[in-house]
Amino acid sequence: MLAHKNKTKWIDFEGRKIKDYSGMRFNFVTAVCPVKSIKRGVIWRFKCNCGNIIERRHTSYTQKNANKSCGCYRKHVSKHSIRKAIDMAIVKSFKDLTGKKFSRLRVIELWKRIPKKCKSGSYYANYWDCICDCGNRHIVNGDSLRGGKTKSCGCYKTDKLIARLTKKKPKPENKNCGNHS
Repeated sequence: MLAHKNKTKWIDFEGRKIKDYSGMRFNFVTAVCPVKSIKRGVIWRFKCNCGNIIERRHTSYTQKNANKSCGCYRKHVSKHSIRKAIDMAIVKSFKDLTGKKFSRLRVIELWKRIPKKCKSGSYYANYWDCICDCGNRHIVNGDSLRGGKTKSCGCYKTDKLIARLTKKKPKPENKNCGNHS
């Protein structure tokens, strides 16, 4: 944002008549005083909001699409945008499984998100609180749920084992019994 256009003040500086920007605010910097005259204008001293004192041509801050600060604003924005991009990627990759059913498990709520690191970057491992068809509660990793690796609290494995052990096997025929024609 450029400074307000009040009645223009002119001052004599090193034999030149220049516009007086003293005390005027341009985005995050305030003009303090002219420092030296050069061929293509005047070097002004500016004070940034962060406390830095910089000396630049007045056009660096007074023109449209000019600098906003001493450089601290760009650093702040880039840090903020990187952090925001990471947060957005995390939110984007997050899939809410609440209420969904996976085999015998129904997801009740998100139990915990644990930050993890790998070669390709960082991510969150989501652990979900689930209730099984048998009534037991079980904490399960979201990837295991979606991938079908975890199907129950452990009761499925037990039921499968019991079924296998109690399954009646057909008796093998005795070929030597003499009932064959």
